[in-house]
Amino acid sequence: MKKAGGETCSELKRGVWYGITLGTSAGVAGFAAVPLAQVANWIAANTYGRV
Repeated sequence: MKKAGGETCSELKRGVWYGITLGTSAGVAGFAAVPLAQVANWIAANTYGRV
């Protein structure tokens, strides 16, 4: 088994780090989007329903 060179190993680590970071932030954003959308819908329904 060949060991990756210094540059290749660094690029691989950087790619893994970016993948984890982007995946985590996307998961958090998706998790937070549902309650925010429900609150926005509730506010809109109550605001426009009373006018």
